[in-house]
Amino acid sequence: MKKHILAAGAAALLLGMASLASAAATPCAVTYPHPASAKQIKSSLVQAFVSCNNPGGNVPNATTESGTVPTCYPSETYHQNAGSPALGWVFGPKGKGDISFKAGKNKCVAPECPLNPAGAVDLFIQLKMADITDNSGLATSNGSVGTVARATFPDRAESALGPMTVIDFPTSFGVSAAAGKISKKTSASVILNALSQPALPPCTTIEVVAVLVKDPNGNPFASMGTYLP
Repeated sequence: MKKHILAAGAAALLLGMASLASAAATPCAVTYPHPASAKQIKSSLVQAFVSCNNPGGNVPNATTESGTVPTCYPSETYHQNAGSPALGWVFGPKGKGDISFKAGKNKCVAPECPLNPAGAVDLFIQLKMADITDNSGLATSNGSVGTVARATFPDRAESALGPMTVIDFPTSFGVSAAAGKISKKTSASVILNALSQPALPPCTTIEVVAVLVKDPNGNPFASMGTYLP
């Protein structure tokens, strides 16, 4: 069976942007369309399934009850698609999770954090999950969170050019499950600095293109969504 790995990498959304120079930031020197306020994203996490009739997905072989919408039967998780290897994560009967992204001020600037100029901003990321199981019971193993983000901002080094949109940028950060639970806090600045990139400039818009929690085998386990009981 084909192995589907959605390259996502990280979350918040951490746009390693070589063009982010360390020049002093000029808050909103260049304006572009944006809301007056959009400080937080918070989403539940649901099981990730192999897509149907998309590139890299499964081929339709059935339809819905109306007989008009193609479907793939049976539904297949990425863990199942990979042959259900050991240590693959599965939601237990009380499984749940959520991830949040919250805008805020950058907490570490030069000289302690030489990459980050004064006035830099940050995106704080928090992940919480419970009742994650594997073939041995409650999971105690390492996985990752991958995000793909689309950032638009007035670049510090190229401010004369006006606002620019960065390519959809994937990145990731590690997480550890202990007794079936994950609790992780990090931020865009922490992840960017680890890539030798400075923190984000003021007036940055970040669009979340994808978020995936991956199990120890690198298979997508959970993504942002909602469950209708």
